[in-house]
Amino acid sequence: MKEPVSDIRIPYKLMEHVHTFEGHHKELRLEYSRVHSLRDHYTPGIKHPCSDKAGVYFLFDTDGYLAYVGSSVDCLGRRFAGHFEYGDAGRTFGVHKTFKDIGYYAAIGFLDDFCYEAAALELYLILQLSPRYNEKMRNANKQPVKVRLDLPTPPTQG
Repeated sequence: MKEPVSDIRIPYKLMEHVHTFEGHHKELRLEYSRVHSLRDHYTPGIKHPCSDKAGVYFLFDTDGYLAYVGSSVDCLGRRFAGHFEYGDAGRTFGVHKTFKDIGYYAAIGFLDDFCYEAAALELYLILQLSPRYNEKMRNANKQPVKVRLDLPTPPTQG
């Protein structure tokens, strides 16, 4: 039996690039979140992994493919929350019109005084992976790298 969605880790292919970046910045100390389902887990006001830190966040589409990389130099939670619309009791009911099919998210927070490195990591990942919603910053000459979550298979009825 596969892990529940909240226990899914950030994909290895994405982490390879993060570790390459991290290798050039020996003093960096990063905190990694698990991948969370947007519908099941995101409510503003609830403390999410890395939400009060500078860092980088990832949005994955409903099929599990990396769709967007964003960053914040002071508060990931506030920056991340700006992409969504909320209904009764603050539950997420929609995604900003730019992001039509986002289903999962994850974050990497910076633990020390390296907040300025969040933007550098964001740009590095966009140039390496070319996520489809990062059109303005991605490398136009590079084919997007398919980074996909290992999602659990839904239980079969029968």
